[in-house]
Parts: sequence; C-alpha cells; structure tokens
Amino acid sequence: MSEQLSEHFEKHELECHGEDCCGHSAPVSPLLLDFLEEFRDEVSQPVMLSCAFRCGTHNTAIGSDSETSQHPRGTAADILLLEGGWTVDHMGEVAEKVLDNNSIFADIHGGIGLYEWGIHVDVRHVYEEVTAETVATVAEDRGNSADEGTIARWDDRDA
Repeated sequence: MSEQLSEHFEKHELECHGEDCCGHSAPVSPLLLDFLEEFRDEVSQPVMLSCAFRCGTHNTAIGSDSETSQHPRGTAADILLLEGGWTVDHMGEVAEKVLDNNSIFADIHGGIGLYEWGIHVDVRHVYEEVTAETVATVAEDRGNSADEGTIARWDDRDA
C-alpha cells in the first residue's frame, strides 16, 4: 500500500515515474497538495494525475528543461481531463478559482496550462511570463505542435 500524502492523494500518484533515476521519490510541495485537494473538492470527483514530481534526470530524459520546469521542484502537476463532459477550459477556470479564492495561495504566481489531455498547474512563487510564442517554441522543441488544442493560460497575480 502506498503512503498517504494528503486526504485523497497517495505517494504513488505524485512520485517520479522515471526509470533508472531517483527511485520513485515524491518530494512535493505542501502547497501543491493543498491545491490538488481544493481542486478535487471544487470538481466533486477524483482527480487523475499524469505526473507531478519528476526528478531532474527523468525531466531531462523526456525533453523538458529542468532549469525552468516546476516538476523537479515538486510544485507542478498535470491533471488529466475529467470525466463527465468537462473541457480543459472549464478545468482551467476551476483551477484559477482555486488559486484566486484561497488565501493560502495569495503569494503564488503559478501557471495554468491548457492542453488536449488536461491541464498543467504549478504553484511557483516567482512569476514567469509565458506567451503564446513561448509555448509554440517549447512545443516545437519537443516535436509537438502548438495548434488550437494546445492553449496556455498563465495567471499574472501582479496585476
């Protein structure tokens, strides 16, 4: 049985899924766990993650930039599209609501990325501007396309 990290999330759901790297560690931010619990409450259903923590070795192996990626910091999770007719736009709106309406996230300058498969959310403390051009460049670098189905929405809390 996997270790329980929060009320609804076990270690195996958040651990690194790489092979021959860190041994499936899961040093995730308590704020990320808080976000995931709040998001789960808002959508009133279980939330499936495609990944959360990724060690630097695994992150590099899949073509992600370990310098900027929030996954190796334990501050990001990729949430798969919810059942019951949910769209990524609606999931993104709920994620924004969770970040905006809870005082524990007041100092968070995180990001919400919308993709065909679901949403990426991070609870970083430093705001990094991500533009459509940046998303297209990163997608291209990874051999993907930034078409209509790959939308990035990042929340600037400095406003």
